[in-house]
Amino acid sequence: MVKVRVEVSSDAIRITLLGHTGYSKKGEDIVCAGISGVIQFLAMYFFNTLHERGNFSFENGYGYIEVKNTKESKKLVDTFIEYVKLTSKSYPNTIDIET
Repeated sequence: MVKVRVEVSSDAIRITLLGHTGYSKKGEDIVCAGISGVIQFLAMYFFNTLHERGNFSFENGYGYIEVKNTKESKKLVDTFIEYVKLTSKSYPNTIDIET
């Protein structure tokens, strides 16, 4: 199961993903691929399009984004949270989200 943690403070937003969904075997897991793709897209959008300053890191089974809490970044993170909830509903017991 992937653990998704979203922390929002007055100055920063932090998103952490840890683990694998276990939906299918490695290399064929569409749920893992979906959540990995969307968090990488989010990081690219923050840093390349919005030119936000922050940190990000991605490895096998781990993802992390830290970005300044702005109106635009908060809207994007809220959309990310809805995506994760919808995916979790479609594929039960694969994602645990903590906000």
